[in-house]
Amino acid sequence: MSENGKPNGEKKEEILKLYESGKKKIHQIESKQEKFLKLISEINKEREILKAKQSTFSRISKILLLLFVVGIGIIIMYLPEKNIVGKNIFDFGPPPDLYIDMEKFTVINFFASWCDPCREEAPELVKFYQNSSSATVVGVAVDDSKDNVQKFIREYGINFPVIFDNHTFSKKLGISGLPTTIIVSPDYKIKKVIFGPVTQQTLERFISNLKK
Repeated sequence: MSENGKPNGEKKEEILKLYESGKKKIHQIESKQEKFLKLISEINKEREILKAKQSTFSRISKILLLLFVVGIGIIIMYLPEKNIVGKNIFDFGPPPDLYIDMEKFTVINFFASWCDPCREEAPELVKFYQNSSSATVVGVAVDDSKDNVQKFIREYGINFPVIFDNHTFSKKLGISGLPTTIIVSPDYKIKKVIFGPVTQQTLERFISNLKK
């Protein structure tokens, strides 16, 4: 017998029961903890998948927006050519000092002194003007000051005529970007509209094709 009157065997059995009960509770807690951690892991995985989908959607949205902007730009860029090719240049109210050669093609180049692509093409226009026997060149400075244009002429050694346009003439032609070049035939008909900077070789090729 023990001091409290219970046999030592009974006390030992109670201790074992308490131990087993505690062990079960610990196991249950560990099981719940494991399930909780598993749930957290699954939530994190779902969150990463969602982030990846959002990132992909964001990239696709940006690409679609870029394609839309480029598409609109192309439409705006090429719309003037569709509307004005084949028409008489004088139907668009050019400045009175615009000279059209009645024996050669006339290359009308719309530019501005602040336009970097215009600066890029200026030496090419000078070379074309000096060497072409089939065409002449006229520069049209759009919305530019006379001082800036004079500096531009001196800087690039421009030797062809340059006239000024307060955006009235270019607007009637539908020109929305610089530089833009229009090729006019001796009978005053617009034959070609070129968007962006041109080279001597490009102009020679266009003139050669138009002469055929």
